[in-house]
Amino acid sequence: MRFSDETLQAFCQMSHDRNPLHTDEMYSRRTQFGRPVVYGMAAVLMALGQWSRGRVVRLERLKVQFPKAMFADEDFDLSLNENRNQVAFKVSKGGVTRVSGHWTWSEVAGHSVLNAPAFRPLSVAEEIQSKSVSRLNQDGFFYVPGPVHDLSGFGLSNRQLPFLQLATLLGSSYLVGMVLPGKQALFSYLNVEFDAQEHNALKLNFNSIEWDDRFNKYTLIGAGPGIKSLDIQAFVRPPPPDYAAGEISDAAGHSDLLNQQNVLVTGASRGFGAILAQMLAGHGARVGLVYKKGHGDAERIVAQIRAQGGDATALQFDRIAEFGRVDILVNNACPALLSHGFLEMPSAEFSGFISDTIKLVTTPTRTFLPAMKAGGLVVNISTQHTQKGAPGFAHYVTAKAAVEGLTKSLSWEFPKHRFVLARPPRMKTDMSNLVYDPLPSQSPVEVGAALVRRLLDLSPEGGYYEIDL
Repeated sequence: MRFSDETLQAFCQMSHDRNPLHTDEMYSRRTQFGRPVVYGMAAVLMALGQWSRGRVVRLERLKVQFPKAMFADEDFDLSLNENRNQVAFKVSKGGVTRVSGHWTWSEVAGHSVLNAPAFRPLSVAEEIQSKSVSRLNQDGFFYVPGPVHDLSGFGLSNRQLPFLQLATLLGSSYLVGMVLPGKQALFSYLNVEFDAQEHNALKLNFNSIEWDDRFNKYTLIGAGPGIKSLDIQAFVRPPPPDYAAGEISDAAGHSDLLNQQNVLVTGASRGFGAILAQMLAGHGARVGLVYKKGHGDAERIVAQIRAQGGDATALQFDRIAEFGRVDILVNNACPALLSHGFLEMPSAEFSGFISDTIKLVTTPTRTFLPAMKAGGLVVNISTQHTQKGAPGFAHYVTAKAAVEGLTKSLSWEFPKHRFVLARPPRMKTDMSNLVYDPLPSQSPVEVGAALVRRLLDLSPEGGYYEIDL
């Protein structure tokens, strides 16, 4: 099973679900996923398509769980287990379940062709959940999908399922992603029981809309014409962590200790890198903020630095040589990071993550190290996890361990330069901004300020230095 951009675009048009987690690359970069996420219900449609093989059916009940995100242009395994009129399915990768569930069904001769009423979908996902709750409690939910003429990307035709049942699958995605929870939604669970009636629209009234603040989760329970019962559960993702320029400036302080110093920070369009860039500029440095895709984010940080009287410029990673001489190089960039079990990641993907991580360090280092003056400083950002390990992050810890070995070796090859290996703790950044997060994390502003103070106090002598934060 594989999801192409064309298939996902078709789902977006049919469902009207334009949640930016699925459709906006720049928005999704600032989530824990780092890139757009596949619609969970698209996987359900594809499973139905591969199972039905052209049969005309009516679903009696459907129950689905979405335990882990999927991404476009990745290969997934689909398993189907049929026993009479019951089908269990699972979409997985590397033995880890991404979507699972089951349905009961009956075969029918055909379905009525119905004229659907007019429906004006939202163009932007709701953000104020209290208003959505009030509206759903008062008015219920009315929905009609977009044109469903071409379901071929899912292995289906528009006459294989009753119109209401297709509307329910598409509408549940729209309800969660555009209405409640809306913009910050993460679909978790669907359980729906149908009756034999056919209808030209999805109409729901809710018996209960409950919020569980222990897990940041909404549960919606309702029913409607053709729907005996419906249970939807969806998490609310926290908004991206945002640290004000004033907070960053106050934490790091100001000085002229880095006047006439050229500083380059990779991975500086957001997160820890953006904070370090602002702090180093506050001590007088001319700072280059390196990004790969986040041009707009990098320019926003540049504007903040300039507004406070600093000197900064944004550079795309492939054009870093244009910055000129570098006195301090901070290698902070890292590929998008997700939790993956060791066996879940194919060997090529595991090795690729390590290779990409090392390239983000070696490319800038090779570019600027030869022209650095004696006493020039290279700071490589690692992690405290290299000391203890971390389940689900073997790829990340292995890559950072390689960076640590590189840093030590370079200090021997270039004894007149300073090489710092910095190991920050787990911080509250975009990558660690989880729906439910019982693990402690520190403010990147506090960690960044501690690192900058240590760098400013560093001996001018060449050598290798470790900073555990």
